[in-house]
Amino acid sequence: MSNEIEPKEKRKRDSQNVEWQFDFANLGESFKNLVGSLAGDEETKHASFKHPVEGASSASVEIGFSVGKGSIRPLLSSGNLFEADITYVGEVEFEAEGEEHKRIRLAQKHPKNAFAPIRQGFRALADRTDLEWNIGLATGVPLDLNIDGGVGPIEADLTGLTVKELDIDSGVGTMHVTLPVQDEAINAEVDSGVGQLTIIVPEGAHGSLEIEGGVGEVQILVSPNAAVYLEAESGLGSIQTPDNMKRISGKGEFLGNSGEWRTEGYELAQKRLRVQFDGGVGSFRISHHRKA
Repeated sequence: MSNEIEPKEKRKRDSQNVEWQFDFANLGESFKNLVGSLAGDEETKHASFKHPVEGASSASVEIGFSVGKGSIRPLLSSGNLFEADITYVGEVEFEAEGEEHKRIRLAQKHPKNAFAPIRQGFRALADRTDLEWNIGLATGVPLDLNIDGGVGPIEADLTGLTVKELDIDSGVGTMHVTLPVQDEAINAEVDSGVGQLTIIVPEGAHGSLEIEGGVGEVQILVSPNAAVYLEAESGLGSIQTPDNMKRISGKGEFLGNSGEWRTEGYELAQKRLRVQFDGGVGSFRISHHRKA
């Protein structure tokens, strides 16, 4: 069995600056009806996986979510680097190797039949609420974290973790990601899929976010006191920023909205958030979360 974890290639595309309203509620209902019409029986399985810290000073973790709900949480009182409790269909692969630097991968195994994953997804989604992936990660080990979203909602709470590099492909469904507050800046690359993506940046979190829009709204929630710089090019949707972010280049046009924005005093701040957005289909918004 190969333990190689191949890096993902980001999709790049030319942006088209056109304002467009998209009805995701109707899309979701149509998709649900389609899934129901193609549904069939699929065996449900349950499994648990874990791997100890055992002296690891760093780790690379890849999580390839499947169909159903998904969550990532910090392990607050555990000697394990990685824990997973999943209810799933099909087959999954779990790999763990290394000593000082650990490499861990848990993902859905895709059948050789190219249409099988689609068929499994349709079958599994039909009136199913029991499919769930719950992942726990150690708080004391610096991580390079790769999250591949599946089909369904994902809640990734990275509070308390130390994440050097974060790579996200949000899949199909809603995804909420809470970034960690840490001394080292976080570098995140995000490929938005189909559905709403929300990234929560607590006060004190800093680093860079490179986001490629998919189909759906992308929302970044920051502290009112955060030092933020945004470089954005809209696709088929709008760009919205809070009042304390001033445009420093570009302009709004009939067919779109692109440019640069930043908060006052950004260049003098010790902890800064730099956001780069390449638009897809749907709006992009930076706003303030309620708790400063």
